[in-house]
Amino acid sequence: MADIEVAFAGLGRKVQFWLTLDPLQRPDDFLLWHFDHGLCFEPEILWVLLHTLQEGDAAIDVGANIGFFTLIMSQLVGSTGSVIACEPGDNNIPTLKHHLDRNQARNVWIEGRPIWCRQEPITFYLNTDDRSSNAVF
Repeated sequence: MADIEVAFAGLGRKVQFWLTLDPLQRPDDFLLWHFDHGLCFEPEILWVLLHTLQEGDAAIDVGANIGFFTLIMSQLVGSTGSVIACEPGDNNIPTLKHHLDRNQARNVWIEGRPIWCRQEPITFYLNTDDRSSNAVF
């Protein structure tokens, strides 16, 4: 396990937080590769978040996974804003909670159910080989 500090800046704004990543987990190793090469994972999403979220806004992270974008959103909306982290994967929720606690993200609420376009029973699939690939089909 590696405790790493992540920081990004742009548009006169900065986000900084801690992640605990396990290089033996494929999605964590993927994030670590990006950070080791001075890159941001999905930089286009970071660009949109920096350009759109303001102090006091409400944001929703659908498929929050371990909270990478949730933590960015949390800092951008600030203490007067709120974030709903939608993550139904039991294989992600403990790490998501750890990251929220570690970063004192008190403006985030976890919704542990899948988001779907209709109110009906659905099946949510956990990928035991890669927790970044849980899905609704």
